[in-house]
Amino acid sequence: STALSTSEIRTLVSSLLRSFLVLKQLVAQRTKLTDECQAIVLQSLLSRDCLGDRVEILQCCLEELRNAEKVGATEAVVVLLEQLCDILCPTKIEPSYNLLLIKSTTQEEFIRGTMSRTPYSSASIGPLMRDVKNKICTDLELTGLLEDDFGMELLVAGSLIKLDLSIRAVYEQFWLPRSGGNEGEVGDPPMTVVYRLSGLDGEATEPIVDNLPVSEEQARDPEEEFGATTALGEANGLEILLRILQRVTNWNDSDAPITVPTLRL
Repeated sequence: STALSTSEIRTLVSSLLRSFLVLKQLVAQRTKLTDECQAIVLQSLLSRDCLGDRVEILQCCLEELRNAEKVGATEAVVVLLEQLCDILCPTKIEPSYNLLLIKSTTQEEFIRGTMSRTPYSSASIGPLMRDVKNKICTDLELTGLLEDDFGMELLVAGSLIKLDLSIRAVYEQFWLPRSGGNEGEVGDPPMTVVYRLSGLDGEATEPIVDNLPVSEEQARDPEEEFGATTALGEANGLEILLRILQRVTNWNDSDAPITVPTLRL
């Protein structure tokens, strides 16, 4: 990309973008080959190493969106809105972690029933350690503790875990370093969470984990993360989006492919 001028990059991006639009809108002629071509073109469009700054892609998307809106090309508008969302406000997919929920051996007589020996996926539980506690209380019919954050204690790696911490933070920043695993490594062991009723074993003496360092992803500078949005205003993007919304006649599910990404932007 360093060997290309700004105008040459824009020409290249525009050509790739139009090719992607044509491939994306294929319906009757759609095949595995066209899908593969579409994926390759999209990868090229979103590759910083290939085309440099994504602002160029954003500006070309807005130009194509302006043209598509003028001629009423609905399918092209939908595709371009999707790509703008991917550039400006990509959906963050929360990773899933396996949890092994084990009853404290000192409380076998006090807590009836046991959780499954098969690890639970955090995706089916919720984002917080409080959701883990509520999952245990629901499955073991301890419904009286659902609204009580002090009736049950959760221990990970020998420490008491505060319920407002996220499963992700506890797993990645507390459990993994102590389990010998590495983040992203295939076959990471499930995080063992020991649960017990508060007070039955006397006063808790384990160290308490009530906060964890903010991850690099969470600590990312908003100006850096959303810096490309300035190009939206500079290219009169807001005006284009408002014109698209003015064309909407029925705010129902049939118009959702247009209204949802437009309002999101």
